[in-house]
Amino acid sequence: MVGDAARIPAWRKALYALVPLALVALAVELGLTLASSTAVVRDAVVQRGDYVLCVGDSVTAGTGLGRGQSWPERLQKSLEPQGVPVIRDAAPGAGISWMSEHAVPTVTASSDGVPRVLVMLGHNDQVRFEPGAGRKLRAHRFEELGDPHQGWKGPRLFRLLRWASHDERPAIAGIDVLDAAFDEHLPPLIEAVTAQGGEVVLMTYLVPGAPPAELPPDEAALLEDVQAAQSTVNAVIRSQATRRRLGLIDLEAMVPVGDSWNTTQWLDHIHPSEVLTRDMAESIESTLIPQESP
Repeated sequence: MVGDAARIPAWRKALYALVPLALVALAVELGLTLASSTAVVRDAVVQRGDYVLCVGDSVTAGTGLGRGQSWPERLQKSLEPQGVPVIRDAAPGAGISWMSEHAVPTVTASSDGVPRVLVMLGHNDQVRFEPGAGRKLRAHRFEELGDPHQGWKGPRLFRLLRWASHDERPAIAGIDVLDAAFDEHLPPLIEAVTAQGGEVVLMTYLVPGAPPAELPPDEAALLEDVQAAQSTVNAVIRSQATRRRLGLIDLEAMVPVGDSWNTTQWLDHIHPSEVLTRDMAESIESTLIPQESP
């Protein structure tokens, strides 16, 4: 028996050793794939009556928050007793193209519903994170594992290892890129919603405050980059709303945010905590349903 084992070719021994590792990697990849498939939040379609459709990225999907803490879920708690369903069509990493590629089919599937579509998109078109000798704000950055509108980027296990082993720096797009994306993908949504007697309302993002003194220099630099970029995104959103005569909920102007970035209000550079999502929902509700004066 010992002699037989000694005669096993080296390549076969290596193969025997690699098979278990390959099976483990396959199991991890499958688990990451299943986990990322749940990142897209697409609630049940409303068939009849008025409804609010929340279209967006990770801020709308509620990345990093517990169940019921995202601003659409909080809005639903307020409007549902009034007979107005609130549904989400959002995903971490979603860009402006999400409007025509995903939101339009959602609207058209609700043949007898009258939608009020709230759109908060543009951050991921303006700010993309790429590996490099840069900086990374300490927070969750797992959205890239399930980037459904960007196509296949390779095995998720590879992307997870790459994420863990590299710093990230933001790649900032220009205003012309944002405007071109809105000009391409917003009109189909407006057309689909208008055909059903509904309304498209654009919304600005909240912008974090200045870096606190205790934040490490590399993270402070990242926050400043994203802060400036986010203000640019909001300017484009306002411009698009004015030019197309759409409704606008200017959350940046409505929701108080600390002058200094803090972990009470923020999970990272862009994702609001449950404290801010509560304020966001209240501000949105006050705009959708104006309070009668006494």
